[in-house]
Amino acid sequence: MTKIILQLIFVLSFFNIVAQNSKFEIGPEIGLNISDYRYIEAKYVRGLSINRMSFGVVGKFNFSRNWALKSKLKYEGKGILITDDSEIELFTQKLNYIVMPVMAEWRVGKGNLQGFFNFGMYGGLLMSASKEYSNDEVKDNKEDFKPYDYGLAGGLGVIYKLTNSLKITLDWGGQFGLSPIDFNGYPNGWKANQNLNGNIGVLFGL
Repeated sequence: MTKIILQLIFVLSFFNIVAQNSKFEIGPEIGLNISDYRYIEAKYVRGLSINRMSFGVVGKFNFSRNWALKSKLKYEGKGILITDDSEIELFTQKLNYIVMPVMAEWRVGKGNLQGFFNFGMYGGLLMSASKEYSNDEVKDNKEDFKPYDYGLAGGLGVIYKLTNSLKITLDWGGQFGLSPIDFNGYPNGWKANQNLNGNIGVLFGL
């Protein structure tokens, strides 16, 4: 019995040491996007931002105590609420993407609570698109939009260490689209996605 207890203590101690030196971390994340368009040499269309959900997984490779490479694979809702000049709602344009940001992470602070800054790029693949009218009519219009989206991504947040192998993360950031999302093109100008987002996640050390 004593031998079994000693073996158990050894195994737990081993995993505790591994967790303290974890280079890889992975876990789920859920968030809220505040999304609309930005216009580049295009006729401005009146619109309001909309709130969409996002969810997926986060993975990190820690180079040092302060630097990491972070990537996410998430299902993200984007879009805009189109209005007329009197701000009467015409329809909501919803766009759903699989998005992968790849960012550098710089951490500051010591102990159980750390702050961090992210900066990098994102790429997205359009999964569906629809117009939703006030009379509950829904029109699929995926063919009006390009199948991809990419741009800049960044943000800041905090990490709270619950144990050596379990952390909670909170972050606030945004995406700044650099690609036209529809097929209008020049000389009509083009529009890109942009959003602010807040996320909460859990990271497990491997």
